Amino acid sequence: MNIKQSLLLAGRNLLDCLSPDHGYLPNWRLRVNPDYTAQFSFSWPGHNIGRWWDAMLRIERATGFVIPADLEGAMLRNTYAFFDNPDHLCFEPRSEARPNRSVELHSLREGLMALIALIRWRGSAWAREKGHRMLVTIAAISGDNGTWELEKLDYFHACGGNKFYKFFDPCSSNGRLIEALVWFYEATGDGLALELAERFARYHYQYTTQEDGRINLSSDASHAHSYLGTLRGLVLYGALTGQRHYVDRVAKTFHVGLPRIFRPSGFNAHDLLTEGFGETSSPGDAAQLGLWLGLQGYGECFDEAERLVRCRLLPSQIVDSPPLRGLESDADVNLNAKIIGGYGGCHDEPHSGRMNVTDVTCAVAHSLADIYEHIVRHSALDMRVLFHLDYTDERIDVRSERGGEGQLTVVPKVDRAVWIRVPRWTPAASVRLFIDGMPAEPQYAGDCIVIEKPGVGTILRLSYALPERRTTEEINGKTYTIAWKGDAIAGVSPHVDFYSFYPPLREENR
Repeated sequence: MNIKQSLLLAGRNLLDCLSPDHGYLPNWRLRVNPDYTAQFSFSWPGHNIGRWWDAMLRIERATGFVIPADLEGAMLRNTYAFFDNPDHLCFEPRSEARPNRSVELHSLREGLMALIALIRWRGSAWAREKGHRMLVTIAAISGDNGTWELEKLDYFHACGGNKFYKFFDPCSSNGRLIEALVWFYEATGDGLALELAERFARYHYQYTTQEDGRINLSSDASHAHSYLGTLRGLVLYGALTGQRHYVDRVAKTFHVGLPRIFRPSGFNAHDLLTEGFGETSSPGDAAQLGLWLGLQGYGECFDEAERLVRCRLLPSQIVDSPPLRGLESDADVNLNAKIIGGYGGCHDEPHSGRMNVTDVTCAVAHSLADIYEHIVRHSALDMRVLFHLDYTDERIDVRSERGGEGQLTVVPKVDRAVWIRVPRWTPAASVRLFIDGMPAEPQYAGDCIVIEKPGVGTILRLSYALPERRTTEEINGKTYTIAWKGDAIAGVSPHVDFYSFYPPLREENR
């Protein structure tokens, strides 16, 4: 399955996650037990409003996916209701009399991203105005030292002074917010967004990252996805403002700190630097970091981005399922149709137990849509194929095939030079170029083969070896053997046959 097909499947899943019983707010997850009984759970809707808008409108832009008008209208009504408060933040309406309501700052990013999506792709004047008012509130309650003054929030007093403690550290609140602030500034030119991005970026550069690239264990970062989100924000802020030291610091962390978070297979624990249950949104973060750092001149990071797409993100999608039996109110719901398209979710086993968790599906779709739109980088002079992944638009067709060897076929539809990046992991001697079926001597510029004047409709084909190897990784005291073919995983042992990411390792290859 290619990325476009995968995103279309995810879009269908994110429509099916909307709960008619809760005014078409997103469900939290569809949990499946080992006996294939299953049940939806509903929780934390304010978090998933932003996730849903961001993912769905990115999928729409990347693939042409059509969102039904009635469901989009329902989600608009929900969004208006959650922002309808004196603080102009995405908080659960007070009329929804749920017990133990609390202030949580983890979803400031998600709330702002909902508004950004509506501004960028729906031209919403309401979202632009609401976003500025949201920024005014954030400026008033946030300090330069990573602290918050919740007493200034009307909602805090309405909640009886309760706050959501689990994700209250700086990475999980203002660090992960930086990228949304950058995007809001880019979408609106609102100077307050840039001021806040600078405030939080300066803090996290000093206290969350270190010059040698190691993770600062004294930063209180506890959530892997938020830590990665903070790094994403630092890259975007540095690139936007031309402050190279932010980009370089994250690049160092990418090479030194991230190997402590991720196993080679792409497995990472939900809680930073632990070996607990896994989740798939952080590999998506890392893949996007690889893309963005590659675009900033760290070309070696492109290989890591594509590897994570092949070895973790696409394999995490649930594309089939044994028959599911609903529990309680879900007994008559077609659960099998509603689990298909979810990405990974949170899983107790490192390489199996994929679960349909809405916010993880949204996060992975966000990352895959970004990578899909950067498979080819266009300019007035050339077209640069950055990833060996399927892609097509009005200017170029790209098709990747993996069998005994790797093959990339590129057909230009306009008269421009074509650059094709060659993976660093394949032996240089194995790379062969064919132009309209005839062998040609590759001309290199760095990692890329350059064809200056291929001509419209010319078939360019690159073939290269897919080295096979085996690695082992120990997680929670268990050793896993992993068979690789190129940058993809061909099998794993021991294998658990419950929504497994990978096929079992064949006996003859052990």
